[in-house]
Amino acid sequence: MKLFTDGKQLIIEFPYNPDTVSRVKTLPNRVFNPTTKQWIIPLTLNDFFAFRKLFPDAVIDKSVRDYDFNKEKTALLNYNPPAGLTPYKHQFETFRFMIQEKQAAVFNTMGTGKTITSLMVLDYLFKNNLIKKALIISPLLVMNAAWIADAERYFSHLKVNKLSKEQDEAEDGISIVNWDMVKILYDYIEYDDPVLRKRVKKPVKEFKFDFDCVILDESAKVRNISAKRFHILKRYLPVPYTYILSGLPAPNTPLEYWAQFYLMDGGKTLGVNYYKFLSDHAYKTKYDYIITKQGAHDIKEKILKKSIRFELEDCVDLPENVVSYREIELDNIHKSRYSDILEENIKLIDMGALNVSNAAVKTMKLQQAASGYIYNDEGQSIRIADKNKKIESLIEIIREDFGRNQVLVYVYFKNHIEAVFESLRKEFSVGIVYGGIDNRKQVEDFKAGRTRVLLANPASVGHGLTFTNAKGIIWFAPIWDYEIFEQARKRVQRIGLKHTSLEIFMYAKDTIEYAMYEALRTKKDMSDAVLRVIKNKNKRKKLEGIY
Repeated sequence: MKLFTDGKQLIIEFPYNPDTVSRVKTLPNRVFNPTTKQWIIPLTLNDFFAFRKLFPDAVIDKSVRDYDFNKEKTALLNYNPPAGLTPYKHQFETFRFMIQEKQAAVFNTMGTGKTITSLMVLDYLFKNNLIKKALIISPLLVMNAAWIADAERYFSHLKVNKLSKEQDEAEDGISIVNWDMVKILYDYIEYDDPVLRKRVKKPVKEFKFDFDCVILDESAKVRNISAKRFHILKRYLPVPYTYILSGLPAPNTPLEYWAQFYLMDGGKTLGVNYYKFLSDHAYKTKYDYIITKQGAHDIKEKILKKSIRFELEDCVDLPENVVSYREIELDNIHKSRYSDILEENIKLIDMGALNVSNAAVKTMKLQQAASGYIYNDEGQSIRIADKNKKIESLIEIIREDFGRNQVLVYVYFKNHIEAVFESLRKEFSVGIVYGGIDNRKQVEDFKAGRTRVLLANPASVGHGLTFTNAKGIIWFAPIWDYEIFEQARKRVQRIGLKHTSLEIFMYAKDTIEYAMYEALRTKKDMSDAVLRVIKNKNKRKKLEGIY
């Protein structure tokens, strides 16, 4: 085996051997070049050391021995973080990667400190006069609780300005806007005529987009090419320094990388034509494109060159997260109503009207009934039960398992949140966070210890927020969305956590809830898991009829 360089990358040369190929594949940043039939790794000292550790007897070519690994990194070594900030090793590694690549994807998992690392990058770029204007696009809650708060704490010399609707140009320095306000970058009037509306959009004003650095925080929000925000941003991006950040960039399929990488580098990594990208990596069904095994492999090989990823457990030794399930016995009225709805679903299966494609919609009532909704004879939701054993059990869990410690409680449906809030507030100080209200003060009060319980819709706090002040999380009921679930779980288990955390999954006995949790935790298809529960109930019923 031999290692040499062409001045751009490290190239591994060896006679084909399946065992050797398997070992090469364990290198963290390796990529196979199908044209040259060679394995390559980045031309960095860390990647060289990783190779030497794995293959100590390999021949190191003179081109590698004579290469000065520090010639492009000397300036980076001179960067000193602000007083009071001590970055972790993985943050320095990510920082170096971002500076060197200029257009890069940071996919470090939730809780690894991507915000701080990105502020370090901005600090470096401004200090070295490499940029004059930077734009950060982030989820609304994260703007204040993460970006602005961290900048004020560690980078007080970097002023972060919120963009407003009235502005048609940004000030020098850092500007920030939330994802829902991206439209102010290109505001327009739609013509009344439907034909003209498709072809022409008349600008209301021209925003002077002269940023030389743009950071897309939670870039998965532009994974859909049909989204308006994607079409607005593609008018301007990429710029010289363009970064996409996400702990879960492609929650459903690797095909979701295309839109994010297109904004990042204009198609250098995954191509400029979306439909060619689809035809190269997927096959078309009646309703959608399905990625092939080879397609998934090829996309991964391509994005490895322009992305970096650290798992939280590889960065820091976090205290243990203790997971437990709590089974709740439903009261009679809930059992009866749940059974009625279950019977309706069984009939739909028998009729062929309930299947994997529509299970999320058709089984929604089962989810609701398991946690407190009561339905009338017409099947309409009319109220939350006055006496709800799940809410009673929730109060007991907070009191007995968390004592005087703070706790984050996840409840999904709005009526549930309001009913749970009314019950909890009688005994605890409670903050409440869900869509449609101003959540910032509620979050600040909880982080400052002024409230003991934060009752939240998991989608409302699922991005970027850190709650290491809490003892743990209680899930009042499961949700359907895997992406929201994974994001929401990482609010407590993050850098800075000093104590063992708890995560408790509440589920109603003999309902679909336990199966839903298992599907979420094992990343299995939710629709299939729920249908299996319903079908098994039908199977048991038929067997009971025989005897």
